[in-house]
Amino acid sequence: MRKVLAIAALLIGGLIALPGTASASHITAGSCSGSLVATYNITHNGSTVGVMDLYYSSASGGTNCLKTRGAGSSYGYSDDKEAILIFSDGDTDPNDFDATALVCHTKPNCDSGDYLYYAGPVKLTNTDGRCVDIMGVTADGGPSLYIRRVYNIACG
Repeated sequence: MRKVLAIAALLIGGLIALPGTASASHITAGSCSGSLVATYNITHNGSTVGVMDLYYSSASGGTNCLKTRGAGSSYGYSDDKEAILIFSDGDTDPNDFDATALVCHTKPNCDSGDYLYYAGPVKLTNTDGRCVDIMGVTADGGPSLYIRRVYNIACG
C-alpha cells in the first residue's frame, strides 16, 4: 500500500501524507564512475533532507549516473529514497517521470526502496550531446515525501 501511495505522490507531484513506518535496512551496492558534475539539494522548510549527485563519464558514448542520498533527518533512516534519470525532452513537465516511476523496479535508470542511506546508482549511456532530467525522493519517517526534479541538465 505504501508503494501505491508513493506512486500517487509522484503522479500528483509534491508532498503527500504517508504513515511513517519503515523496516528495510537495504543499502544499494555500487557507485558512479567518472566525475561529480552537479549536486542538487532536496529541501523542506529550509533544511536539506536529501541530495542528488550527478556524475559523468565519457564511457559508452557518455554515461550519466545519479544517486539520491539522505541528508539531515533522512540520513540513516530506513524510508523511501528514489533516484530517476531520464533523457530530457526539452520541457519541464513533471509527468515525464510518471511512466518511469510506475515501473521503477523494471528500469535500469530508476531505483526506489526503503533505504538507509541512498538510492542508486542509476545510469544512462549514450548521453553525449543530450540533456537529462533527474528526480530524487527522500523521506524521514514523517508524513511526507520530499521530491525534487531538475530538468534539461548535463547537456554535453
